[in-house]
Amino acid sequence: MGLKEVKAKLRTLKKDDLIRLFGELYKKNKTVKEYLDYWLEPNEEEIYYKYRQKVIEAFFPKQGHKVRLKQGKQAISDFKKFAPKPVLVADLMLLYVESGTVLSAEEGVYDPTILTSLHKVLYELLNYNLKYDLMEIFRTRFDKLVIVSENVGGFFYDILVEMLFDFVPDFLAEFEEDEVEEERPSKTKIIEFPNQ
Repeated sequence: MGLKEVKAKLRTLKKDDLIRLFGELYKKNKTVKEYLDYWLEPNEEEIYYKYRQKVIEAFFPKQGHKVRLKQGKQAISDFKKFAPKPVLVADLMLLYVESGTVLSAEEGVYDPTILTSLHKVLYELLNYNLKYDLMEIFRTRFDKLVIVSENVGGFFYDILVEMLFDFVPDFLAEFEEDEVEEERPSKTKIIEFPNQ
């Protein structure tokens, strides 16, 4: 059955039947519950922080050490379904790349699968930032990301810098001027809430 048929069937239901149906869906389906909660009482900041935590836990789980790339990407995808401000979507995408980079650099985890995933999400993020004119908002975080990525093996740094240069041609010149003055960011400094 397609959406058109579903809508037609729903129109034939009485109000009480619709309320009962939504009540059952609310009780039995976590995704529907979350979406209805947000739809009835939108709280963008609360939902953002919930998905932000999911992205961080994909790389730094509370239990165990297994990185869950799929969980992190799914969190971004699920967050987009709430139609939040583009800056918050971009922030989650950048957080995904930052978290994986910090894990690889500071924790000494070298995994080509992780690095490939980070490059893919970074590419999507750069396109997204251009579409919504968000590049400057995240400029400082991109600078910090480049510094941290120097400690990641396997050409990760080179590919990251090349991508940034492709999307923001003046990036390298400005970065090299500022690099001497920048302190090396730690895990807690690189993963932060966007300014706007």
